Amino acid sequence: FMMRIENTEYDFKQELYDLVNDPDERKDLAQDPEYADVVAELSTRLDEFFTDYANPRWDLWKGGVVKSNSTRPFLWKELWGDDWAPEY
Repeated sequence: FMMRIENTEYDFKQELYDLVNDPDERKDLAQDPEYADVVAELSTRLDEFFTDYANPRWDLWKGGVVKSNSTRPFLWKELWGDDWAPEY
């Protein structure tokens, strides 16, 4: 996954760590072919979680709107547009 805003890019990279042998999370195993099944299983579980529990009103991937408790909406207009307003 990746998100772009103007000339910046934020990569939602998958990461996977062996918490027993690498408790400091220094070696990312997500791209290691030996862990492909684990990555696939966790990705499926995450998708299922959001399918089961996400509120459609706030689900941006399915036409929902941005949820915000922002008391400074002017800070967000540049990102979301002039007609943006927080929903509470």
